[in-house]
Amino acid sequence: MAAATLTPGAQQQSTHNQMPAAPRRLQRDEASVLCPVTALAFYRFRQNASSKESPSLFVLAGEDGWLAVYGALEGDTRLAPGSDSLSGRRCYGRLRVFSEQPIQGCRVGRRDGEDGVDEDDAVLVWGGRSVAIVGREHIAQILAATAGSKAAGEAGPLHPVVNEVLAPDWIYDGLLPRCRASKGLDGRHAGALVTAHNEILPLWVEQSGLIRFGAPISPSRPVLYSAQLAWAGSNKSTVSSGGDERLLVVAGTVFGEIVVWTCQLPTTDNVRQTDLGIDVLDVFTGHEGSIFDVIVSPELRMSDLVGREAEHPPQRRVRLLASCSDDRTICIWPLYLDSGRDEADGGAKVVGASATNMARETGFQNTFDGLARRTDEPPNSAKPQPRTAVEKQYLQSADLPAPSTPSSSSALASVMAHASRIWHVRFAEFSPAAAKNGNLLLYSFGEDATAQEWRLELGLNPRTQDKPSFSGKLVHLRTLSSHVGKNIWSAAVFPKAYHGVRLPRGPLIATGGCDGKICLFEGRHSEPQPVASQGTQLATLLSGTIASSKIPSRVGSVDTEVHPQPSPPPPPPATQEEEGESVPKKKSKAKTMKIREELFNSYAFLSDDQLLAATTQGRLLRGDLRYTSSEAARLEWIELPGVSDDATLSLKDYNVVRSPLGDGGSGVATNPSADGLAIIGNATGHLFLYSRRGGLQRLTATIPGKVDEIFFLPHTADDISAVKAAGGSLFYLGVIATTLFRDEATLLVLTIDVSSGALVSESTRSMKLPTKVPASPAAMVITTASRCLEYIVLGSRNGQLCLYKPVESDGGNAAATFVLATQFQTRTRDAILSIVPLPPRPGQPPLSSASFVVTARDGMYRICTIVESSTGNPSICLQHETATPFGPIVRDAWFIQSETPDEPPELVVCGFRSTHFVVWNETRQQELAAVDCGGTHRTHTYLYGRANGTKSTMSAGRIRFAFTRQSELHVFAQDVCVTVPLKTGGHGREIRSVCASASGKYIATGGEDTVVRIWNNPQTGGNSVATSSSAMERRCLSVLKLHNTGLHSLAWLGDDCLISAAGSEELFIWRVSTMADSSYDGLAVLCESSYPDSKDDKILRIIGLDASLDPSDNDGSAMFISVALSNSVLKTYRYAAASGWQLLSQGHYTGACPTQLRHLSLRRGGDLVVLAAFADGHLTVWRAAPEAQEAAGGHESILYGDYLLLCLTRTHQSAVKSLDLVSTGQDDTGSRTAILTGGDDNAIAVTILGATVHGDNSVTYAFDKTFRVPSAHAAAVTGAKILINEAWGETGNSSFTAVTCSNDQRLKAWRVIMSNPGSASAASTASTARIQLLDDRYSAIADPGDVESIGGDGSASGSISALLVGMGMETWRLEYL
Repeated sequence: MAAATLTPGAQQQSTHNQMPAAPRRLQRDEASVLCPVTALAFYRFRQNASSKESPSLFVLAGEDGWLAVYGALEGDTRLAPGSDSLSGRRCYGRLRVFSEQPIQGCRVGRRDGEDGVDEDDAVLVWGGRSVAIVGREHIAQILAATAGSKAAGEAGPLHPVVNEVLAPDWIYDGLLPRCRASKGLDGRHAGALVTAHNEILPLWVEQSGLIRFGAPISPSRPVLYSAQLAWAGSNKSTVSSGGDERLLVVAGTVFGEIVVWTCQLPTTDNVRQTDLGIDVLDVFTGHEGSIFDVIVSPELRMSDLVGREAEHPPQRRVRLLASCSDDRTICIWPLYLDSGRDEADGGAKVVGASATNMARETGFQNTFDGLARRTDEPPNSAKPQPRTAVEKQYLQSADLPAPSTPSSSSALASVMAHASRIWHVRFAEFSPAAAKNGNLLLYSFGEDATAQEWRLELGLNPRTQDKPSFSGKLVHLRTLSSHVGKNIWSAAVFPKAYHGVRLPRGPLIATGGCDGKICLFEGRHSEPQPVASQGTQLATLLSGTIASSKIPSRVGSVDTEVHPQPSPPPPPPATQEEEGESVPKKKSKAKTMKIREELFNSYAFLSDDQLLAATTQGRLLRGDLRYTSSEAARLEWIELPGVSDDATLSLKDYNVVRSPLGDGGSGVATNPSADGLAIIGNATGHLFLYSRRGGLQRLTATIPGKVDEIFFLPHTADDISAVKAAGGSLFYLGVIATTLFRDEATLLVLTIDVSSGALVSESTRSMKLPTKVPASPAAMVITTASRCLEYIVLGSRNGQLCLYKPVESDGGNAAATFVLATQFQTRTRDAILSIVPLPPRPGQPPLSSASFVVTARDGMYRICTIVESSTGNPSICLQHETATPFGPIVRDAWFIQSETPDEPPELVVCGFRSTHFVVWNETRQQELAAVDCGGTHRTHTYLYGRANGTKSTMSAGRIRFAFTRQSELHVFAQDVCVTVPLKTGGHGREIRSVCASASGKYIATGGEDTVVRIWNNPQTGGNSVATSSSAMERRCLSVLKLHNTGLHSLAWLGDDCLISAAGSEELFIWRVSTMADSSYDGLAVLCESSYPDSKDDKILRIIGLDASLDPSDNDGSAMFISVALSNSVLKTYRYAAASGWQLLSQGHYTGACPTQLRHLSLRRGGDLVVLAAFADGHLTVWRAAPEAQEAAGGHESILYGDYLLLCLTRTHQSAVKSLDLVSTGQDDTGSRTAILTGGDDNAIAVTILGATVHGDNSVTYAFDKTFRVPSAHAAAVTGAKILINEAWGETGNSSFTAVTCSNDQRLKAWRVIMSNPGSASAASTASTARIQLLDDRYSAIADPGDVESIGGDGSASGSISALLVGMGMETWRLEYL
């Protein structure tokens, strides 16, 4: 093994043929970085400082070393019912703060404005040991650059400098001093940092932005996992003027303790002061794991929290402290701030009193008594207090008392919260008004990628009246799932109490996840929960409003009261007097009538705020959803007038109410004339039409049997033309009604007068239904119906689709009848729940797309396409199939217009996840609503989002959902989405593999979150709908959820075939296509086949994967697929859709796990040659020769022997982690291949593999030489990709340029110059190589897994791009100097 000659990048060699110019610089595309969001903060900024307008609200996000600015609320944005309150959603720009350190926290400083309005000032940013100050002028410059002008003259130089300073220890929190707007940070008053060893590090910030540190302050040095700083107020005995220099420190230790202490910060006038006033207030214990976060509330009086009855002189000042731990609990602790503590009161130690509870160096107690006693029990006063072994003093502070046992203060409230670890807790509005209204809100954020909202309820303990204390409990309000994968790494809360910004009614909460997504949602309103005056139960939710009601009584036309049902008459007396003689009473034989309770039986929405309901007694009620001034809602019912007794009797006990707007409406809902219409069926086959203007009208047509379901058909182009011809006065309604146990369905076409609501005409046709199976007499049960092109499509309970084509009748003028053209069995035996046609391309008539969406009860949604034939009946083919993140029931789907202008439509699906009804935007991968309704077995109906103020467009957040629970009808109303994404995300776990398609149009990524994502490639114009706003953005086109384990390898064949491999012997072949006749631009991806040799236990992982097309196949669909299994077995298959899988050959290594696999030579009828790398550092070449040929099933089959090991060489001391190869020369005598590898030994290596062709056309392979660069990285080299391959004229010499990535978060560019044997530059007959390091850059992607070339020509005038993936993804350009 030869050591490579590592030369500086500036050196170049000249030969008689000039060496091509070398690309020398790596340049990151900052806009393409998608990495975990590790810090968040809200920032208020007034665009014009001299104006009185309300400042805008922004979100500052830490994305690796950048501080990004996103819009949250703009200027004087006011909220109206149905408006989208969170209106920012744009990134204004990014500022580089740290060069090679992720931002892990930021704290916004405050300043007093000249007009008395509190404003935000400089931002303290930290990460690791790095700390910096981002001034207000930096924020102004970012906003001014976006707006194209200076923001109130505050923008400084074009590229203001941010000074990065290193602290002596890891930083957990920081605090800036408050300043006046006219003075700014003058360097007089100190801020502070708290480090990982419970030390306070004073800092002074000069007006120039420079930071100076003071000497550390600490009572003890336990190891911390979390800490928070707050100003405790000035101590007049030590500070003579101006400042909040007394600091409150809340520190959570590794050992589950919370240490609360205060100290005095020095000033520039008294830097060397020795009386620092260190005072330990308390040490809280009770958690059973490390403390991951602590947060302290603003100061309040006890009477503010529990009422005036708690008052007793002197008034007690208190803060609440919230903590979360590794034990998955949240605890609330009291922190009393006044003097006069009495031990009998059970309160905590107060400021100024002698310390009886001191922090220890570790969390371990040194007596068995301390270990055995419960932490919330007071210590036994008869026993001596245990002491720590060592007592320390810091910074010449006053003598401190000896440490003691932990505080006896117990938690006010404690609750088990998330499904896994809890990373953050945050208080929302914490004010006397919020406490009075019972809206002390707390938010928690966890490893399970959810945010949970809690209400803290406080009350008095039954103690003596002169010494009251209080306790509380945490009540769970809701759980928000806005992120995918794991971990919400950052969170920020903007309380409603902050004035100066026009806010929504509740606080704003921002979350940043491991998936790189930033979400914004509104907290619970601070106003008291309203209750309807007439008894209707109401519950106000953030994402919407739920109004609930029972059946109104018959008395009066409008009634919202809840009336009890009549009770049976009382029994007769036990005895009876008869002529003065008492005689025993005989048992009464009289029967008491049992009155059945009247319930809601069926209902449907007539409009956004109105629904029609039929009861079990046959009554028809119309309910109006009324909104109060406090944005709650209530239902007001009116019994339909003019309904005959016969109609009521016919609807008793059984009725079906359906509306064109409810349950999706199959495209009819977009027509404003559908408002107020409904069809009602009964048990005898009669149908009624209800219209808001025309009332209830009986149809003349009847269907043979009990009405089972009623479906509405979308309008065809002919229907729309007929409506236009009539001047819009008529409305056509296509209806399919089905009955149970009948072999026919009824198609009705109703013509309705729009102005009067009267029925103008109706026509009826029968549609013959097929049987469930050919040999069965039972008819197919229809579960949904719709139209596509000119066909009618029916879905059945057993997963079949029935396509009916129109056939002209013999009379000519009569309407066409529909006959069965074809049946298609989908990949499920569960019921088809909805069929929705895809939207047409712009300018095309409706239903012009041949594709439609199918949802079912198996948790999947599919896209099917009608394939028409000129010679026979049309057929249906399956084009797309994927699972949703909820399930197992996907109830419906619809398309909405994108919120981004000029963007294509977006697909929205809804269904049930356990007991919740979920609405999900599949295009944006965003949850729009979630309602706890009890599950799919509840009677329910819904109305999807019509935009406010218009009936013809769909809105993402406008949703109505009605359901029955506990004999009550509940209506959920939502006008805006529960969350607003400020930034879209990607994978929620580490990305392990990336692969670009043959043309570079698509990029596939696979990660530990078990999903495969297909992205467009903006480098090659991969957007099918390119607009000015999205042309250069990378968008996720499809999410494939079929794997159950983390992805290992991906491989593309062309642009239409993707192969993915993972653990548990999972390998899938995906066919990728597009819908050319629809404006919906989502990819259609279908799993065509899976790994054939999967065992029952599935204990093996597919580590290596490679695929190549079979050149001998005529139609180009056959392929060779080779896999490397974790048991050291290599296998090669031939796969074709028609013939399936055929195992060609397999081989077994020594036992080391394979890591990489590549095809060297695969051709049908010839040798199979593969290259494999293993965990023992070896590269190996394997060959399988053909042995026989046979024909089976009409397909010619070639048999191969087992793989034989031809040659091997050791390139690394341990596992080969990454590999790429390139041909460096080929002639009649053979070829040479350069293999670039990266190892677990931190080295990279270039190995030459020679293939020699002999006279009998046999080929022998041999490794020539390996050139290594030891310690090329500081950690394992996990990715290697050759970007450019160059040949130098006729010399036979060549070079290639590659990039490598490593766990050291460095991306390096290399150039390898090869001198082949016999060339003029070769010193001998052996190959030589020189490896140049071209560039070395810090990467924002932690734990990188792979790197891929994604575009560019690599010429001297251009550049080539590479995509680096790991914990996120980012794009780099390799440019020429």
